[in-house]
Amino acid sequence: MHSNISIVLVLLLGCFMQTTYSEDPTTNKPTTIAPEFSCTTHNGLATDLEAIAGSWYEAARAYDEDDVQCLKYSIEATPDGDNRINIKLEYVSTADGKWEPEIDSALLPWDDNAKNGIFSWTNDETSETSVTFKMVSMDNSSYAFLCGYKGIGSQPLFKVLTRERALSSDQKTLIEEKFNDLCQNEALVWVEQSEQKCNSAMRSIGQTLLVLLSTLLIFQ
Repeated sequence: MHSNISIVLVLLLGCFMQTTYSEDPTTNKPTTIAPEFSCTTHNGLATDLEAIAGSWYEAARAYDEDDVQCLKYSIEATPDGDNRINIKLEYVSTADGKWEPEIDSALLPWDDNAKNGIFSWTNDETSETSVTFKMVSMDNSSYAFLCGYKGIGSQPLFKVLTRERALSSDQKTLIEEKFNDLCQNEALVWVEQSEQKCNSAMRSIGQTLLVLLSTLLIFQ
């Protein structure tokens, strides 16, 4: 029950900023819609590295721009010598209709912006394209809600991360109801995180790596 409440709270807090309104005191009906929440002007949320370290699973997103399922982030608790945080990504790529497990990594600068919940993210050090993500709300033990954008005029992105991989149908229903009520202009898309599909995919990549390693040892 606590898990249900925690996950819904992130949507309530994050989405409320997009749909705040004044009410007619005689009818309690909305009379004026406030401007939509802007991720580009959001200030972020102070973030403690030790608290956010560990495993996170992408439970849902809006909009669905990524050909990725089963996404798991593993965040190191301490920066490296260049004051960067190593983040390991394990996921399944669904590009071109495929279902291929992948393992990747990214380095996140742990600067003053990051400490205040504003992250400049790029998977490839040689890439000129980065995404800015901002922490909107979080509970270190259960959820994190982030908004993001690739440029000042780009379409905003939203991510719901959870500490648990698999969510129950009741948890998803609660999230959908609150999201649809408060974020009418957004389309929440669930990310595949079932234990059976995701664990099976990652086991297969582990077996492939083991075979390659064995082959290399044989021919040394």
